[in-house]
Amino acid sequence: VRQSQVRCFSIGQLGADCSTACARCINGSSCVNNRCEDDNECLLGTHRCHANALCLNVPLSFSCTCLPGFTGDGFSCQDIDECAAVPCSTLHTCTNTVGSFTCQCRTGYTGNELTCTDINECDRGSE
Repeated sequence: VRQSQVRCFSIGQLGADCSTACARCINGSSCVNNRCEDDNECLLGTHRCHANALCLNVPLSFSCTCLPGFTGDGFSCQDIDECAAVPCSTLHTCTNTVGSFTCQCRTGYTGNELTCTDINECDRGSE
């Protein structure tokens, strides 16, 4: 009596029938309702994107892109020092923050992140 050999195989196409016991969907996909369906690694949390990166699901895989204010390949993202590019006026002090920056008027000036005007201490009177 000769034993029959069952040959298992991987299915390389999304939407293919995976209902047989030995059929296996390729990496990046799973058998759902007897069809190979793409795994959404971003939703499943199985991606390896950096905490400061955006995960994008693509067929059978995923891609990572650093968020604005960060640089890198998506798997490793470093904060950009925006103050190095001098984004504030000379009347401001630039403070780098994680993923961004702030501009504050220097001492002796008043205003907002866009404009600063000199405080005329003579107009204040004596206190």
